[in-house]
Amino acid sequence: MKNILVPTDFSEYANNAFDFACSIAEHSKGEVTLLHVLEYPVMSVFNTTGEISMDSITDAYIVNLKKRADEELDKKLVNPAYPDVRIKKHIRIGNPYENIARLIQQSDADLVVMGTKGASGLRELFIGSNAEKAVRFSKCPVITVPGKFDFNAIKKIAYGITFEDNHNEALFELKKYLHLFKAELHLVWVNTLYDKITDTEARSKMDQLAKLHMLPNYSVNCYKSSAADDGLLFYAEENNIDMIALATHSRKGLAHIFAGSFAEDVVNHSIRPVWTFSLKSENLKAKINEKQKQYQ
Repeated sequence: MKNILVPTDFSEYANNAFDFACSIAEHSKGEVTLLHVLEYPVMSVFNTTGEISMDSITDAYIVNLKKRADEELDKKLVNPAYPDVRIKKHIRIGNPYENIARLIQQSDADLVVMGTKGASGLRELFIGSNAEKAVRFSKCPVITVPGKFDFNAIKKIAYGITFEDNHNEALFELKKYLHLFKAELHLVWVNTLYDKITDTEARSKMDQLAKLHMLPNYSVNCYKSSAADDGLLFYAEENNIDMIALATHSRKGLAHIFAGSFAEDVVNHSIRPVWTFSLKSENLKAKINEKQKQYQ
């Protein structure tokens, strides 16, 4: 996690995400990039990157907004709690989704950390549906943070398993976080009572998958529930899980891993951080081949 992107609107929720990102960067020897997007119609006074064209500024209002945003970001460039973490800032103007997506690519971000309002989840991300769209197509993992969380408290991670999907890419990425947090992994399959395989078969499949990826300190678990999202959330609550992890299909927001909008529902209702990874991320297979031995 060398390049961590944190979109911010300077709210308490965004500040929580910023602190969590800094704690990750401290342990991973990475840096944090803060991004603030000023939502404003992009006219000819702005260039194609969303930055102000200084030769053609005619709107004093947007200039004032940028100045205030600069001042707020400057206050965060040195975090007393994480003095060794390098922090950079970006201010963009225009469409939030386009600017976030562009900066993810330009900065070669390998993690995005975003704040949420807990039970309100994605509907309360700092720029709402625009941020959701950026996350939907992110080429790197995303952690949504519904409150203030201590890096050192993340010791149990529950990963929701399905048997219709190929989890190789997601588990390759997740393995990095298991090492970073020094956390134990709970592989969890939710039996919704409509599934055709038995708990015994499910445990065997999960065990085979864990051994294939040489996952450290793992357990295989089955949980019965009428709905997959409720089952995973109930399991997390009953087993004192510190972070939930999911793979997504990137169909509609952070959604549609099982049937319907499983991941989106989990993020919307989780009271703990949720790590998501798009199964459509590009070029990861080549990365797996290059780095497979690194985490063995």
